[in-house]
Formats: sequence, C-alpha cells, structure tokens
Amino acid sequence: MVVTGSHIPFDPNGIKFYPAEGEISKADEHTIAPAMVKVLQALTCAPLPVVDSSVRQMYVDRYAHFSGAAYLSGVHVAVYEHSSVARDVLDDVLRGLGRGCGC
Repeated sequence: MVVTGSHIPFDPNGIKFYPAEGEISKADEHTIAPAMVKVLQALTCAPLPVVDSSVRQMYVDRYAHFSGAAYLSGVHVAVYEHSSVARDVLDDVLRGLGRGCGC
C-alpha cells in the first residue's frame, strides 16, 4: 500500500494498492478511480507523542556508521528539498557522510 504525497494534484492523492506483480497499470487506475469508500463523519485522533529529538541524530548517525563518515568526502552533492519526506534531515545525513557542498 502507498499513501501518495500532497505535492501532486488533489485528485490523484489517496491510497493505492499494488498487486504482487508490481505497479498497477493505467487500465487498473481507471477501474479503481470511481471506487467510493464510506468515511465516518467525525474522527477522534489520539494526540501525537512527544517528539524525541535524539531519534533524528540516531537516524543521521546510522548512515555515517554504516557507510563511514568520509563516504562522500570530496563529492559535491546538490540537495533539492522541496517535496521529499526526508527533506528536513537529508542535508544532515549527507553532511554526516562527508559530502562536500552545502548547495
């Protein structure tokens, strides 16, 4: 199952299911598109947990530990952070791998 991103137009956003064979086809999409799902009028959401700021650093450190802190040493990397789900941490990960450009 894939939940599509909000950076695409509204009408193709939603939940997509993929068969074991891989990606669905355009023909599959035309069959799926008119499907309707009943949603409750009001949903009660539980409060989000308190953010543990140490988790971000553990995530960054995981890549440096696995690949080595100098893995990208001397390599210049441009980072486009517009719509990536990891946009807020990607630059930190690349810095942790020794990337050479703060683009």
